[in-house]
Amino acid sequence: MIPVFLFRSYNRNTAQVGTHYYPSVHAAFRSGHPRMELFIGDVDGKVTLYAREQNQHLTPQLGASNPFYALGLLTSAVPAWPLIDENKDRYLMFQEANVSSNMIGRARVQVFQELKNHSLINITTTGTPLAAIGARWLQAGEPVDVDFNKDGQVDRLTIWPDGRIAYEERNAQGVLVLKEGPESPFDGLNLDNGLADGKVTGFLPIDWNHDGNMDLLVGAWGPRHLKYFQAGWCKVKAPCSLKGICGADGYCTCMSGYTLNDCSGCRRGYFTKISPLADLVQYSCAACPGKGSDAGLCSFRGLCSDDFHAKSAYEERNRLQKSMLAGNGTCTCSTFFHGKDCSLGLCPAGYEYDDALLVAECVPCLPGFYTSLDSNQERCERCPEGSFTSERGTSACSLCRGRLLLYAANEEKTACRSNLVTNLPTFFAVLLWNLMIFLIPLACGMPFIVHDIRRTLGRDGLVRVTTNRHWILHKAVKVRFTGTGVPQLDRAGYAYRARVHTSREVELVTAKCRSPVVEAMASSSGQVQVFWRHAIAFTGVLGVPFSLWLVLLFVLYIAFLAIFWEQYERPMLACVFHLALGATIAILGHWLRWQTISQTQIIQDVQVFDRQLRRRFPRPMTCEKGPARAIEPQQLLRFLDFFRNHIGNRTTYYVVHNIILPLTEPYRLSYAEVAGPSTCHRRWFVSHYWGTDFAHLVSSVERHSQDCSTDFTEKYPYWICTFSNNQWAVSEELGDSYLESSFYQALRGKGTLGTVMVFDEEAMPLTRSWCLFELLQTVLLRGSSHDFKGLMLCSPLGTMNTGKGSLDLAMNVSNKLAKLDLEAAEASNRSDKDMIDNLVRQEGGFEQINEFLVDSISEVLHKLREQFTRNIDSLEKDLARKMNRAQIERARTQLSLQHRRSMPPPSRPLGFSISVPQMVASPSTTRASPVRVLNLPWPAMRLINVGSTP
Repeated sequence: MIPVFLFRSYNRNTAQVGTHYYPSVHAAFRSGHPRMELFIGDVDGKVTLYAREQNQHLTPQLGASNPFYALGLLTSAVPAWPLIDENKDRYLMFQEANVSSNMIGRARVQVFQELKNHSLINITTTGTPLAAIGARWLQAGEPVDVDFNKDGQVDRLTIWPDGRIAYEERNAQGVLVLKEGPESPFDGLNLDNGLADGKVTGFLPIDWNHDGNMDLLVGAWGPRHLKYFQAGWCKVKAPCSLKGICGADGYCTCMSGYTLNDCSGCRRGYFTKISPLADLVQYSCAACPGKGSDAGLCSFRGLCSDDFHAKSAYEERNRLQKSMLAGNGTCTCSTFFHGKDCSLGLCPAGYEYDDALLVAECVPCLPGFYTSLDSNQERCERCPEGSFTSERGTSACSLCRGRLLLYAANEEKTACRSNLVTNLPTFFAVLLWNLMIFLIPLACGMPFIVHDIRRTLGRDGLVRVTTNRHWILHKAVKVRFTGTGVPQLDRAGYAYRARVHTSREVELVTAKCRSPVVEAMASSSGQVQVFWRHAIAFTGVLGVPFSLWLVLLFVLYIAFLAIFWEQYERPMLACVFHLALGATIAILGHWLRWQTISQTQIIQDVQVFDRQLRRRFPRPMTCEKGPARAIEPQQLLRFLDFFRNHIGNRTTYYVVHNIILPLTEPYRLSYAEVAGPSTCHRRWFVSHYWGTDFAHLVSSVERHSQDCSTDFTEKYPYWICTFSNNQWAVSEELGDSYLESSFYQALRGKGTLGTVMVFDEEAMPLTRSWCLFELLQTVLLRGSSHDFKGLMLCSPLGTMNTGKGSLDLAMNVSNKLAKLDLEAAEASNRSDKDMIDNLVRQEGGFEQINEFLVDSISEVLHKLREQFTRNIDSLEKDLARKMNRAQIERARTQLSLQHRRSMPPPSRPLGFSISVPQMVASPSTTRASPVRVLNLPWPAMRLINVGSTP
């Protein structure tokens, strides 16, 4: 029979296991005992029994082990003593704790019934149960008397709101003794809920599982689950793990090299080494590699598998099992290190050696840092400017590259970002291309807008051209003109050179002789372009040709590429982007510039005048060519007054090309149709030469309107080819034959009063073929109607047919007519001249027209002579009257002076009569009128003219 020994300690809650050799451990249930016990068999055949005793230590039941977990969250629950009804059913009640202790019992109460399977259901009804009125609520801080240890004596338990527990156990003498530390079943109980002073709201000691031991139910502040603590079992204390001696005080004295409270393992850096010796086993602690050396334990680059780490790797095992664990003394090296003592290995690129830790290891460089070599000395360095790395442990930083824009690393060098500041070089590159493409047209001779072409005053006046900024340096360059309306300029090609006068004015000289151009030229429209070779060499800014500026800008762009080439993923694509964006901006800039410089002053004035016309005549009216397009004299005057600053003494050629054509361009009609033709059916036909000053034409028409009006309101309109013909459809106006021409239809139309020929001192209308055509039609219409007045010769001084005007002008016209060959008259088109010459020959020849002109001029001279004679006579009479009045005044003055000198002042008033001759201016006679002096006081004497009768 095997003897059984029961070892019990003197402490109620602990048991000690003795020393055994070659133990065989077995845990089992002994017959008649409900608790698992420990059997240990030794090599000598001895079996030792360790009986497990129950105690009152409380252990928390969590999750599903907590039977109250299914109740859910209860807010600041305060329990009451359970109620038992007549059916032996048990009820638990909880109410919500308030801030004031006197409110306990008045808050909301929840009632739970315990079922047969010890589960709980909520049977709370509306209102507070009647049973709760007399219930005892176990609030935190109030002592509860209960037989907690089941020894028949009433103990006292108090749990404070801050979680402190006071347990007083009544001894055999009936005295309450405070139990603390291991003697208290509440030792180590954790009631923390995260609040400093409000951990517990109430508690209830109860034998919930009916095992004969008191359990504990605790409520906490806030919406919480109820905490449930169940009576547990004792924990076997290892007897120094066979590696030490247990002293009388209960502490172990460990063998050399061993440590821990139960001597279950070697000290840190040591491991248990088993050395069999005969039939015994020798345990010793051996040092891990490097322990005690200068290199350190595992060279400080790893962890030694000592007893401490062997036990810590199996925290889930019980202490008895853990006491049997021991390390093997091998080093577990950090990553990248190897060898028995971890002395071999280097940190790779992207890592740095960190020996500040307990175990040195290779730490990856943070984002924004890098190392490029395998080394244990190199430290992570921040990425250079313009580069970044967003990952840990990189061996090189990546350049910030963009496809079209520039990117820069942030301050941490962890990412690349593109913003306005980083792309300032991009803007600079685009600006360089913009300037280059903008300057290329200028360097190649881009046309300038002509603002004005005029001949300066003086006998040796020069032709001066005003433009926008012409960019010509101080050099006479070849230029050509287009669209000026001046034939000798538009058709000359590069026959002229431009010599700089100011930044906006040039003077014209001939291209060959470089002599100044003095011909009369006038225009306010068109363009002037520099010959491309001269433009490349002699146009520029700040004294530097554009071609050199282009070279400089291109060099700057090459320098930009050299600096930022590596910062683009595809540099050539970026170049194309810079070029495209710069070209777009340059083209837009040229377009805006052209729109701006094209709005010359005369164009702006034309637009303003057009708006004025639209207010008077909102919708231009299309009329048939011919007599329906006559205009009023006032319309001519308004036109001249508005554009007087531009017209000055310039010709009709200037007016048509620079004013009438731009004014009628939106409508493609004649000026009369745009401004509103006259509705009067009677009109005058005006024949004039376009080379005459336009102001001369308007003044002549105005004077004729005044001379030929019977009253102030009777002023007939005038058909003037300049305003009545559609200058945009000249060929349609002329027609296929003279019978279809607007000139013929207007002159031959019903209501024509006569032909008003505007003359100047050179009689220039007689040198134009169309004027001869109009003169011929006037000859043919002579006598056709009593309303037709025939030919009226006009000038700004008046209508010579009425005896008004200049006699000198009439004499000049006569002299010119005597020498003029009408057959030599010219026209802009040779076909027009041939047609008119043939028509003149068919209708009687040039002799008939010459005879008509002679008769007309003779009649004009006769009337002018009569008028001149009348004017001379009137002038002589006026002069004689003025001389007579002067002589009388002188005689009176002399007589008064003589009397003052010869006669003393009388004592009384004197009176006398005297006669002096009075000269009256007359062409033939001079007569005297007596003058009588009345007897008046001397100071008041007066002379009185009495005429021929006293």
